[in-house]
Parts: sequence; structure tokens; C-alpha cells
Amino acid sequence: MPERVDQIASGGPNAGCPRVSVVIRSIGRLTSLIELLEKVLAQNHDSFEVVVIEQTPNPDAAAWSRIEELARDDRLRLLRHAPLGGPAARNAGVLQARGELIILIDDDDLPVGAEWISAHERPYGDPRLMGLTGRHVHSVGEKDPYLRFMRPFIRRRCMRYSFIKTAYTYARFNEDVDGVEWLHGTNSSFRSELLARAGLWDATVTTQDEHSFAFKLHRVLRPGEYLAFRTAPVIVRRLHIPGGMDKRRVAMDSELAGHLAFVFRIVRTYHPIRFRLAFPLYLLWSVWRTIAWVWGDARPHTPFKNRMYESLRVFALVIPAAVREYRRSPAASKSP
Repeated sequence: MPERVDQIASGGPNAGCPRVSVVIRSIGRLTSLIELLEKVLAQNHDSFEVVVIEQTPNPDAAAWSRIEELARDDRLRLLRHAPLGGPAARNAGVLQARGELIILIDDDDLPVGAEWISAHERPYGDPRLMGLTGRHVHSVGEKDPYLRFMRPFIRRRCMRYSFIKTAYTYARFNEDVDGVEWLHGTNSSFRSELLARAGLWDATVTTQDEHSFAFKLHRVLRPGEYLAFRTAPVIVRRLHIPGGMDKRRVAMDSELAGHLAFVFRIVRTYHPIRFRLAFPLYLLWSVWRTIAWVWGDARPHTPFKNRMYESLRVFALVIPAAVREYRRSPAASKSP
């Protein structure tokens, strides 16, 4: 984290501490950030703050002027940083948050409706609930996109892990699910007291940091406490907005490297025995996830022949990439 942090806000701090803190990390998406802030500041809720970690190196003057105008609202705390990386930016925002409930949302997403914050807060009437992930949609009013015969499987696997600790998501599901195993990096919330037990996100992990955090969480959850998936609150995922960390526009080699980093730096650290026993499965999983990304809906403008070429290259690259990752990843003699 840089030594100097600029805080821009002409309004004073809230009197007392708000019940809810909405934490937003943003870089290179000022126009989208403005839309998000307008939506969040218009929420029907009586006690919340918005903490923004803004990292755009050379912001557009007109857009920044509008950001500063929004920052006159005393519920908004705008902090400028040099680029931090995803987990470190989230950590910086959470450390500034004063609410008992912390909500995370990224700058390319939009909450649906004016009761979004309340929809996050309401389930915490159950004192055993420690965190939740809300539903993601691609458009307002979207129906469940999954095939009917898959619903029993999704009900069991939504936001949970496979036996080799790779993640299922199904964040567009339209049923509530209790006892999930991880929280998404956007449209998720948790009690701030949980951080006192688990600590922050691992800033050395450049991809899939939600999972290293989840593995830490499960070591500190007490009997009876649980995480949940809820169909409300809802956000719209705007998948084609440039900027941010540009995860959807990285090269195929980088996508493969990211999945291998998850295997070698997260699974290997927290589940070393499973890593050794299932190592070939992890390589196959990395290949499958990379090919699924090549053909995914986040890359609609990539020509068919390019996707075919990239899919074939995955098989040629996986072993050399795995060897490189093995050499650069410290052996995990024991889990942290």
C-alpha cells in the first residue's frame, strides 16, 4: 500500500458509525463508477456509508469532476491510491469500513432496485449467518438460465467446492441456498467481526483470492455459524466493460497461468495432501477451465478460428506452464 493516500470529500464524516459499509474498488472505469455511485447513494437505507478505493492513474477530468461532486455527500468516503491489485484494494477498503456489516461490489456492476442494501442486511437477523453472496444477473428481470434437470445438482453445489476443492459458482441461480462454502468478490457481504477471526484477503494472490479467503473463513467459523446464497440482493454483471484488471481480456496463456496459480498457490497451501493425491486432476481442471474461458460469453468478438487455435494451444502449454508454476511456488510444508 502506498504511504500517501488522498481522501476527497467535502462533506464531514457521518455522526457515529453507520450500520453498513459498502466497499467499492475501482480502477480505469470512472464512467461506470459514477453510475454505480449514483445507484448506491440513492438506496433506501437509513445508516450506510460508501468507501471507494479509486486507483485510476490519470483520470479523465470531466469524469473526475463528477466523482468529486458525488463525494460531497457525507456518506461517501473517496480514497485515491496508486494501483494496488485486486485483493490489496479490497483490503484497503475493508480496513476503512466502519459498519458492522460490510458489502462488497465492483465498479462494473450495478445493484438492482433501491432496496439492495436492505436486502443484504435483512438476512442477518439470524445471528448464525456470518456472510452471504447475492444473485448475479446479466439483465434486469432475467430468469434462471440453468436447465431444469440441473436444478437439483445446482442446489447442492451452488457456491460450494468439489472434492478436489475447485469451485462451483452458479451465481445466477434463483433459489436461496444455506451452507455455501465461499463468498463471491462482488455482491457479497459479511459481518465485520469475521475479519477479526479470519484476517484479510491474501494480497500475494493475483487471481481467485476469494478462495484463499474462504479456506481461511472455514477455519474460524464456529459451530452453527454459516454462509448463504440469497436470490435477493441482486446485481447486474456488466461483463463487457473495459478497464479494471481486464481479467476478461487477458491472453489465453495468462488465463491458464491464473488457474495453475490457484492450484499451486492456494490449494497446495491450504490442502497440501489433496494437492499431491489429485495432481493430475488439477492439470485436467486447469485445461478445462481455460478452454471454457476461450469459448465463454465474456469474449463474444473473438473469431471462431482464433478460439479453435487457442483451445489446441492449451494442451501444448499446460505441462511447461505447470513446471514454471511449480518452480516459482514455495512448497507448502504446512497450511497457514
